[in-house]
Amino acid sequence: MSLRTRFTLWNVAVLALALVLAGTLLHWRVQERLEAGLDRELESRAKRIPPHPPDEWSMFIPPAPVADELPIYTPQGIQVFGKKFAPDITSLRKVTITREPNFSTVQDMRIYTVPILDSSGKKVQMVFQTSESLVPLREEIKKLTRELIALIPASLLIAGLGGLLLTNRTLRPIQTITDATAEIQATDLSRRLPISGRDEFARLCQTLNEMFARLEDAFERQSRFVADASHELKSPLTIIKGAAGLGKNDKDATERSRLLFTRIDDATDRTTRLVQSLLLLARTDAGALPLLVEPIRLSELCAEAQDEARQLHPNSASIFRETGDITLCGDRQLLRQLLFNLLDNALRYTPPDNKVTIRAEYQNNGVQITVQDTGCGIAPEHLPRLTERFYRADTGRSRKEGGTGLGLSICKSIVALHRGTLHMESSVGQGTTVTLWLPHNTNP
Repeated sequence: MSLRTRFTLWNVAVLALALVLAGTLLHWRVQERLEAGLDRELESRAKRIPPHPPDEWSMFIPPAPVADELPIYTPQGIQVFGKKFAPDITSLRKVTITREPNFSTVQDMRIYTVPILDSSGKKVQMVFQTSESLVPLREEIKKLTRELIALIPASLLIAGLGGLLLTNRTLRPIQTITDATAEIQATDLSRRLPISGRDEFARLCQTLNEMFARLEDAFERQSRFVADASHELKSPLTIIKGAAGLGKNDKDATERSRLLFTRIDDATDRTTRLVQSLLLLARTDAGALPLLVEPIRLSELCAEAQDEARQLHPNSASIFRETGDITLCGDRQLLRQLLFNLLDNALRYTPPDNKVTIRAEYQNNGVQITVQDTGCGIAPEHLPRLTERFYRADTGRSRKEGGTGLGLSICKSIVALHRGTLHMESSVGQGTTVTLWLPHNTNP
């Protein structure tokens, strides 16, 4: 569930809880106020009874203003005038004893009972009750409840839409930061996130920009170190290569010495290839490797890469080319290095009696090249990491003599420079297929 959805749902949930609590409180307060108003009305009626009734009231003949509402109770009996209702006998007796007014509710009637004291104020001479039906009040409460229940879904809908709009607006800077960060790659750390305002998002962008600056500085120092070290190693390796060659061809050298010089010469070749690979990757990372784009016939390019691979693997598997008359645009030297690395890997892990096939065809405004071997294959868990530098897939595919662990990393960099794609598929015991696509026109 996205952050936007969670924010919206939380907003609606909190609002729903607030509405339920507010509705409950409003319901209780309105009911309380209506009941208090009704009680005040009953009290106002009772106030029309004089606190010390005249003697003629003892004949149970109340004055006209109260004759249509009030029952009159004395210890001798009850007389009801006007509206008929069942008096609350319990309240009558209680008030007679306590001499305090009393409110009571009997079924749907609210009853107010008032004692009428004698002139001494100590003896209850009469007890009056007045009542009012609770049905209208309860109907109003039910009506209010229905209205509140009807308003809650509409309020939640409006809150959900409003919350979604506000959430989108609030999270828009995060989307901007995410998009800008996704465009920043390891080969181009010079880009920075846009900063606007002084809120938390602005501080986040500032912190990320500072982090990118530190990474850029560290990455540049590392790239310069690798490039400088690789460049400086070329001269001593050339000297070692020359000395090893002289030692192998020296007529006065013993057989053991020639063997040692041969091993030194082979190790120098491997080290030279490693240094060249590191220098190529360092220049690619630094963006200092320009593309010399020109039209290239793929059949010629494959033949050159095949001859170079055969020099390293003279007794390896056979190579079949099905390239046809295909022309593409790119850097000839880099593309030859790309095909050589793929053939080198394929021949290195394919038995001599098997075959390696190169196919090419026009597809999707570009050229698709497939290098397929029938070797030992690669376990699925290793495939996603094969283009990492110096990664070793030891299980079922141990590195043989001469491998540097940088071949596929260089392939990935060269394909990226040509704005192409590289994909690998493999099955253990059945072989590996590398598919790369290069566009017709490559902008350097």
